[in-house]
Formats: sequence, C-alpha cells, structure tokens
Amino acid sequence: MKKSMRNIKTALIPIGTGTGGQTALAIAQTIAREVILVGIVPIGKDESISAGAKEARQVRKRLLSLSSGPSIRFKSTVIVSETPWEDLKSVVASEEPDFLMTEWEDGQLSCCLPLSEVLSNSLCNLAIVRGAKPVKLERALIAVRHTVRRVLLSMRAPI
Repeated sequence: MKKSMRNIKTALIPIGTGTGGQTALAIAQTIAREVILVGIVPIGKDESISAGAKEARQVRKRLLSLSSGPSIRFKSTVIVSETPWEDLKSVVASEEPDFLMTEWEDGQLSCCLPLSEVLSNSLCNLAIVRGAKPVKLERALIAVRHTVRRVLLSMRAPI
C-alpha cells in the first residue's frame, strides 16, 4: 500500500545567494502539492538596492533552474533588502503558505536570514532542514505534532 502525504498545500522556500536549497526543495516537493521559491539578496545598511543587482540576477537564474515541474513556481521579483526577513514576512502574509522551509548549513540559515528572528517571528509553520547533499526521497517518515508550530527535520545522508 502506497500512501502519499499531500495534505500540505503550499510550502515556501527562500533561496539565497549561496548554493543551498536543493534539500529543502526535494523534501517540500515530496510533502506539499505546491512549492513557492522566493529569492533573497541581503545588502548592507549603507548600500543602495542597485548594489545587489548582480546577485539578484544570479538568484533569479537559480530560481528558474530549480523550478522544473508543474508544482514549483517562483516569485519573479527577488527581495534585495537591508532587512530581508521583514520583506519575506510580507510575502508569507500574502501567499499564506502552510509552512516556510529553509536549510541550515554551517551554523546559519542558508538563505541569509537571521535564525533568531525566523524562529521567534514566523507567520506560519516552520521547517528547518539540514543537509548538504541533494536528496532524492522515495520514502520518508516525518514525525509531526499537530500542536507544535515548528518542526525541525534533520537529514544527514540521502535516504
């Protein structure tokens, strides 16, 4: 008997300037009907928005390459901001995803968002995945408590 856990309608994944995102995308595709990718480019306090234009183009290309398949869409406008978390919260509020999924690498979130802010001020359920290698999920067991708003998934090796 093969069951599919597709009760989750939408998952939103922020994609930064680094190389992360593949693990979160693989997991989100497995458990959600639709995945929304949002590009994020943080800039310094004294920099103009145009300072992030080159990185924004690179992130937009990555979003395009990651969005293969009918269940994945991406926001064409990349967030270039001094306060990317505040701007991402407005996207979360307008899209109303079932959960926000991001990757954890080397002690920080791979999308350059502040971990403490994300954990304390999320507007939806939150999943943080850990995994440096791309994952192809054929079978996965994910424990979820319905009373808990935040879920931590840890993937160390491909399943």
